[in-house]
Amino acid sequence: MKKILVVDDEWAIRLLYEEELSGEGYEIITSDGDKELLEIIGRQNPDLVVMDMNLKGIDGQEAFRQIRQLYSGLPVILCSAYPKTEWGAESAEGASFVVKSSDLSELKSKIQIGVGA
Repeated sequence: MKKILVVDDEWAIRLLYEEELSGEGYEIITSDGDKELLEIIGRQNPDLVVMDMNLKGIDGQEAFRQIRQLYSGLPVILCSAYPKTEWGAESAEGASFVVKSSDLSELKSKIQIGVGA
């Protein structure tokens, strides 16, 4: 079973993603994006990270940069309510991008690609 780490500061989004993705057969770990994010990745060894760019505990761009630096082969899907041009797509090189929506079909499709399903 593939393991996905969902990082979002909104509890309702984490719950929605957890319910939807576990129903697709994935093991889901969640984080609110606190400072222990990198420790969680090291401990849990997820196959893929789905991460909001606007986090309360740590800047999303900085968190992504650190993930890339320490776990360069780990697939990351960045989710945001804003188009990637608004937060600087150049800082997210090597990541997939999804605009947040109540329709999770695009996210699920990118997850399948990211975990090699």
